[in-house]
Amino acid sequence: MLGKPKFKLGDWVKFELQGVIIEGEVWQVDAYGTFFQTKEPSYDIFYPKKNMLYKHMEESCVTKTTCKP
Repeated sequence: MLGKPKFKLGDWVKFELQGVIIEGEVWQVDAYGTFFQTKEPSYDIFYPKKNMLYKHMEESCVTKTTCKP
């Protein structure tokens, strides 16, 4: 729900991108969405295996995981 994100900074989450499961840490929470998407919160997620930051991942695409790499 807009303004009430499910995840917080430091949570470990996962999402699928082009058929690959990405697991990483929430580095940024955009509780009210972003400039191009204002329907739901989004997150910036750091993927340590590739040292990559995925920006503006929509909440509906992200789930919680308990596994830290």
